[in-house]
Amino acid sequence: MTAEAALQNLKKTMDDEQESQDDTKGMRMASDDEILSWLYWVSLKIKADIRESPRHDVMGGIDQHHAEEVVPESLYLLLRLLCTDDDDQENMDKQTVNTKLLSIAQDIVFLASGGQRPTPKHIGIGVAVRQATRSKGLVQLLHAAGHSISYESVLRTDTAIANEAVKQYFDNGRVFIPQNFVNAKLPGYIMYANDNIDINEETFDGKGTFHASQTAAFRRSEPQEQIPKVKLISGRAKSLSIPPGMFELKDAKMESQKPPPKFHGPVTPEMYDADTQLTKQSKNQDLDWILCRQQNSEVVPSWSGFNQLMSKSDHQKTVAGMMPIINSPAHDYDTIWTVLQNCHKMTTQLGQRSLASILLILDRETSLRKVVCLERTQLKTS
Repeated sequence: MTAEAALQNLKKTMDDEQESQDDTKGMRMASDDEILSWLYWVSLKIKADIRESPRHDVMGGIDQHHAEEVVPESLYLLLRLLCTDDDDQENMDKQTVNTKLLSIAQDIVFLASGGQRPTPKHIGIGVAVRQATRSKGLVQLLHAAGHSISYESVLRTDTAIANEAVKQYFDNGRVFIPQNFVNAKLPGYIMYANDNIDINEETFDGKGTFHASQTAAFRRSEPQEQIPKVKLISGRAKSLSIPPGMFELKDAKMESQKPPPKFHGPVTPEMYDADTQLTKQSKNQDLDWILCRQQNSEVVPSWSGFNQLMSKSDHQKTVAGMMPIINSPAHDYDTIWTVLQNCHKMTTQLGQRSLASILLILDRETSLRKVVCLERTQLKTS
């Protein structure tokens, strides 16, 4: 029985008892000892359900669906009875209430197990905070409050995820392929997008900067496609050695100076004329968004969300898979050549053997260098 059905049955039973009490005078109320006895047996029931509930061991499963799997129905039902009533359900969003109840329930599961049953909430918060801040003290502070796994557990989790990526690299013939692309039927082309990751682009002494390149692969999802479940096997290791060749740059054998531009055919001013009607429509839509945000920023979503609501297209869902980060500036010729090689190997490994099948999206500066790189190496692509 689900929590919703149990609540409905309980409400009906209480209504029937209330009607019976109205007809019968002098009904005895439960004593404090009886209530304490009931609470004791309820706690034993919930503890048993927590011990029998499945452990969370799915890599990447930190969403609400996986949270519901590790929270027993009895615990959720108790919290819902304790924290909400019929009036609250009418005034509050059910999704918001459900999310908050699941958050409290996961804290109880984590505490009742002595930290031996990490939940999606505790794994997700620990990994996300470390990734965003790199602060051991902040992760440990959240762990002490019962909202996150420990910093040591975060390191072991990251290592387990990295080990799985290395395993996939060798299983696919030394070609990195995201997990959600390995066994897919791959309808249509595989698309790629590459962009730079720059942190502290300039400093006084030239130190402490970070310049890297990130590539993402995209494909159309299949009907009723399920996210692959990869077991998260966390060991004692907190670091690992990267196998040689996995992140090495490929030499593009390019000259460092900027080559002269090449044009295939005459260049005319009409080539740069924009669609005036489409430009005017886009400007008006942007102005509408600005005015609406000034009136009520809490109701009107961000610019991307606003355009998504205004769109009349119903596109097929897209599945995204992240490629390894290349620790080199995105505009470097060797970086671009390495990105092209990685995309080519992945596409070929998955059965699209024609190099013309690659669709790679880059920003303007990187795209110009990519064209030059392809021309210098006499490599054809579309």
